[in-house]
Amino acid sequence: EQLQSFSEQKQTNKMPAFILCQEMIDALPIHSFQKTTDGVWRERLVDVAMKEEDEILQQEESKHNPHGHVIGHRKGYTNVDDLPQSSSSSSSSDKKEKKQRFRFVLPPDTTPALRTLLHVDEKTGKTHSSITYLDDAAPGDIIEVNPDGMMLVQDMAAFIEDNGGGAALIIDYGEEGSGGDTLRGFKKHKQVHPLSLPGWVDVTADVDFGALKMAVNSRKQQRTSSTSSSQTPDDTTNTSKEDPIVAFGPISHCHFLASMGAPDRVVRLIEQDDTTDEQAQELFDALERLMHPDQMGERYKVLAI
Repeated sequence: EQLQSFSEQKQTNKMPAFILCQEMIDALPIHSFQKTTDGVWRERLVDVAMKEEDEILQQEESKHNPHGHVIGHRKGYTNVDDLPQSSSSSSSSDKKEKKQRFRFVLPPDTTPALRTLLHVDEKTGKTHSSITYLDDAAPGDIIEVNPDGMMLVQDMAAFIEDNGGGAALIIDYGEEGSGGDTLRGFKKHKQVHPLSLPGWVDVTADVDFGALKMAVNSRKQQRTSSTSSSQTPDDTTNTSKEDPIVAFGPISHCHFLASMGAPDRVVRLIEQDDTTDEQAQELFDALERLMHPDQMGERYKVLAI
């Protein structure tokens, strides 16, 4: 049959579907938030690294910078390099090999994303009382939120629900929770600063599978609550009889492939009479890379809908 390509999910035919999402969520944009030394959360924003001609600043900077270039500060904004660094920071290993033209800064006030995603009060800067783990975070700790990823998995769940059933597999690297500062860039198979060479660097961040799972499973709770509140005593609708769209997992890449019989399949291929020693070694090396805990086995996770 002919393979068709669609730019939007809604363009596809209405029929039960199997959706495979391989290393896609990690490429979607994130919002990054950092806790300050004042104990409040601020969104990490991108700013230009300004050169200022102020003589006093030049004199102070010249003690540390023999080239005399001064990186200035916007009034009220804080350069994140001046704050305590989280132990999970992913960009500190290759820090400042070359002066960056862009930098991360923290604004003096809350942002719409901070108020919406972390439920931070605009006036006090404090989080909602029920989100205790945010209050327990140390200065310098970073949390990343991927709202586009959460909306995407909700769209997948809705598509499965509206088209007669189906399933989805989401395969990516990440953890069941925010991994801290995981935003990083890659160029020519090497890790670089995520703000270097915009448009020429692949930017990625670890997937929070716990957030994706919650986004899918919260649909059922919202629908049940909405239906219950709108029913009258004479309603015959029973939402508990509906087949729910539920997210399972995540499980490790190694666990998933083992459950699917990947090792047995590789063994059978190796034992075939026409398999050469070179091909057998390639099969073994590929399986090891996919399943070994130090490679893709634990780093990658699989979530099912």
